[in-house]
This record gives sequence, C-alpha cells and structure tokens, in this order.
Amino acid sequence: MSLKGGESELHPALAAAASARSVTAVDGWAKIPGVLMVAGHYIATGGRRVRCDKGGSPAKERRVEARDFKLKIKKIDHVAVCVADIDEASRRWQALLGVSPSEREWVESQRTEVVNFPLGDASLELVTPRGNEGLSRFLEKRGPGLHHIAVEVEGIDEALALLAALGVPLIDSVARIGARGHKVAFVHPKATGGVLVELVET
Repeated sequence: MSLKGGESELHPALAAAASARSVTAVDGWAKIPGVLMVAGHYIATGGRRVRCDKGGSPAKERRVEARDFKLKIKKIDHVAVCVADIDEASRRWQALLGVSPSEREWVESQRTEVVNFPLGDASLELVTPRGNEGLSRFLEKRGPGLHHIAVEVEGIDEALALLAALGVPLIDSVARIGARGHKVAFVHPKATGGVLVELVET
C-alpha cells in the first residue's frame, strides 16, 4: 500500500510502517490499534491523520498530506572539524580562508570549546574536547578531522519525534542547548552509514 498526499508520495519508511500497521506512542499519547503516531499525530493505515483528545479517543481526521511528515530542512548550518589544539587550528584555518573567527565559546552541555568561521550562510566549526570523552576518543582513534555535518531544521522537537517514529537511530531523543544557544540533537552515524549528523534549531 502506498500512502499519498497531494502530488508527492509520503516518506517511504513512513508508508512502509503504516502498511505494516505499526503501532507506537510518543509523548504520552494513547495507542490506537492499526495506526502509527508521528510528531503528535496518529497516521491511520488508510492514509488518514487522526487527532486525538486528551483521553486518547479519535476526535477528528483528514487526509494526510506528504508535506506534513517531512523534515523541514532549511540549510547546512555548519561543518564541524574536531581538533586537538584549537588555537593552532584556528590560526591555520584563518590563514587558509582569509576569514577571522566570529566567536569562541565554551559549550557547557557538551563539554567542548568551539570556534566558528562564517562562510556565507553556513560556518566552519572547530571543536575540541574540554571533558567530552566521546570527542577525546575520536581524536585518539582518528586524529583531527571532519567530525559532523549540521543541518538547520524548523521544529527540532517535531523532527526528532518523526525520526524516532520511523525507527531512525538517535543519539539525542530530546534536544539540548548547544553552541550559540541553539537547540541541537545528534542523529546516530548508523542512520547515515557512518556520518554523524547534527540537527540545529536557531
């Protein structure tokens, strides 16, 4: 069965899950047999979205539109390079790019220090561990190099709920405050075949 809305087909993974009559509950919503709940809405296998009242009873339904269940990606936010010596790396990148770093920041939630180089609508982020064991292991195993790619999304909480409902492996199931005060969450590298992806909401 293929679920369609408008002119485009619904996300294949979502369609497949609905076809299999998957059932999941997120954020305390009640389970309803034969439906998949995504981002606060229940998706019926017949291609209908069912809103529920506080008691979990179907209250209203309408046809699903594909745009309702796609990640709302706005742009590449930054590319992060993990470095051991952030001062030396900053000098190297500044000489190479001819751009001065815009800010330097200690990120409490991630126990890292970062330096950003603005590059048009995106930036290059140098990141070094300041108590972050994961980054320290990365440097020990691989040495300095590309660490992750960050994409800016609209509605990071909804994006995480959607990915979780689709079975996408996540490092962060709940967004936290990252560099520059932005809400961030990481998708597990298993989801992309080895590339760490960060979701960012500015």
